[in-house]
Amino acid sequence: MSNYLLPCLSKCGEREEEIKSFENESMHIAINKSRLKVRQYKLDGEGGILGDKHQSCDYLVLRDEGKKRAYFIELKTKWDLNKAINQIDSAINLLKEEDTLKGHAHSLRIIANLSPPAKKPGFIIDWERDHKDAYCAVEGKHQENI
Repeated sequence: MSNYLLPCLSKCGEREEEIKSFENESMHIAINKSRLKVRQYKLDGEGGILGDKHQSCDYLVLRDEGKKRAYFIELKTKWDLNKAINQIDSAINLLKEEDTLKGHAHSLRIIANLSPPAKKPGFIIDWERDHKDAYCAVEGKHQENI
């Protein structure tokens, strides 16, 4: 059993209404209108729980009340969408034994600020179809109710 999350403080308030996960020019905004208990963790890179030791997605946002849900979020500023999928898969595998994630359904998010703007590649459309709650935004920003 791993305990990466347990000793770490959430990056957002317990009942935060708007949780922003951002890097460079890509941003995911989670709207918590019902003010349910939520948590946000930066996973990779400098200041991240997993640091550079493991391949991982950028953020994890957890809704801990109602229908529990874990949002695995990867933010991209270039066309490296295959890597984004691998980073999300790696984070899920690294954190699958976390007690704090038990009972949380998974939502997978890639937010890519692609230049020049383009349609989603076929393999991304397949990835979205193959996963129950996966979504890739190619315009650099995605906002959703959680």
